[in-house]
Order: sequence, then structure tokens, then C-alpha cells
Amino acid sequence: MDPPCGFRREPSVADPPAGAASFFAADPRARPAAGEPISAVGLEPVFTGDATAGGTVDALLPLWFALVKQRGGNGRPALRLATWKVNGGCMDFRRQ
Repeated sequence: MDPPCGFRREPSVADPPAGAASFFAADPRARPAAGEPISAVGLEPVFTGDATAGGTVDALLPLWFALVKQRGGNGRPALRLATWKVNGGCMDFRRQ
């Protein structure tokens, strides 16, 4: 499947690691349309909130660059969303 208009298939996103996520903020009514191009390039779209959450999403970029730099500039770090459930008042950190 070709990526949507405006997205390029760079080597870093052409074959993302399994479970790699892209975090995004958007008007809740635009959530499906905003998540579609993320899914189209093989990433899991993770909605963080409305447009006011954009700063939170933007704050991930310096972390990503630091991870790339730590790996000598040629690594393929990916962010992934870890979820857990509360089971009887205790956190259950097993993979869902």
C-alpha cells in the first residue's frame, strides 16, 4: 500500500519494528482521519488528547533524538505503548 500524500517512505519508517507507535494529538472528531496515515505507514496510532496535548507529543522528539545519538546515530529506536491493568487493586504488568 502506498503511503498517503505528504508521507515519504524513508528507510526508518518503511519497515517499523513490531509494536512501534506514533503518538498524536488532534481534535477528537478528527481522530480517525489523523490516525489513518499513521496506520498506513505501519505504526500504531496512539491518541494523546485534543490539540492542547500537542506540546506533550512534541516533547517526545528530543527523547527520540537522544536515543538515536546514544546508538551512534544509525539505530532505529521506536517508541511503544506499554499497557497494564489494575487487578484487584494491584498493577498487573504482564503483556496484554
